[in-house]
Amino acid sequence: MKVLLLGGGGREHALARGLHQSSYVNSLYCAPGNAGIGEIATLYDMDPTRKEEVLPLAREIMPDLVVRERGPSFWTPWTKPQRPATTS
Repeated sequence: MKVLLLGGGGREHALARGLHQSSYVNSLYCAPGNAGIGEIATLYDMDPTRKEEVLPLAREIMPDLVVRERGPSFWTPWTKPQRPATTS
């Protein structure tokens, strides 16, 4: 699975480490990332909050999963953003 991780803070670093260790993930991309994430993922220097920068990258990479920096919203380039189901 190809994963695009948007963000570059400590949470994203932890997510990147976990994704990197998963046997399901064979390609990990991050925008913008940080030095630690750069050791395990391909980095793209862009603002992850600007959809006009992120969407062309997502269309190029065609990830199976996109993890956004702000909130637990998951989407792919061909679907609308979705909030994951939660239990009460």
